Amino acid sequence: MSRTIYQSEVTKLKVQRHRLLVIIFILALLNVGQAIYAYYIVPSQSETAILK
Repeated sequence: MSRTIYQSEVTKLKVQRHRLLVIIFILALLNVGQAIYAYYIVPSQSETAILK
């Protein structure tokens, strides 16, 4: 009896951890996208504005 409760708790924890990892992964991707945008796209736009 106690063993089945333990098993279900473990699976719940695994699911929660998996969700947390997915959220962290998505946030990391967003941060990387913002960094790439700031480093590459914004400077090139400002350079073209200066050149004009």
